[in-house]
Order: sequence, then C-alpha cells, then structure tokens
Amino acid sequence: ACDFAPVMMVNWEFFDNMDPQKVDELLDALASGETVRSPRGATLTSWKEAERVLAGFPDGRADEGPTAGEASVLGLRVARERGWRAPDAAPPLPSVDDPVADDQGGSQ
Repeated sequence: ACDFAPVMMVNWEFFDNMDPQKVDELLDALASGETVRSPRGATLTSWKEAERVLAGFPDGRADEGPTAGEASVLGLRVARERGWRAPDAAPPLPSVDDPVADDQGGSQ
C-alpha cells in the first residue's frame, strides 16, 4: 500500500493517495450510508462481514475490483522492458531431518 501513500484503511480495504479533503468525503459517504468502493478492492462491507473474510470464510467478492494499481506494477514493467530478472534461487539449506556427519573423529 505504500506505493499509494498516504493510504487509509477502512474495514480492511485500502483507500489510496488520501488527503484531508478525501478523508472528509469518504467519512461523509460512509456516514450517509452510500455504497463505497475501494480504488483497489471490493465494495465496503460491514466490519462484521469483513471479520468473516479475515477468519477465512469466502464472501464471493475476491475478484471484485483491481488488486494492483499502476504504481504497484511499475517495477515489473520496467524490468520486463529491460530484460531484467531475479537471480536464481540459492540452494536450499539443510533441514533439521538431514543426517549430520560425525566430525568428532572417534568411535564408540
């Protein structure tokens, strides 16, 4: 969300590029019962409905609204234009279950 700062969150939805006037307009719309939609997400619901989604219950609105704005994908677009890519992943570290060599040098 920081790529759209200052950001305000209402019932777990982000509102981007906020300033005092936009905050007042948003609060007035909420207070008057208007339907309010996040610029990058779903239509606002009650907090009770938002809590259910946060608890893992689907609400059928996962694809409502965009998930990323232009500022969020700008770096990806530049990287693709310039042929940049992330380095290959490092080999995995040994797991706790991997056998450990006996480097004590003695026999028992």
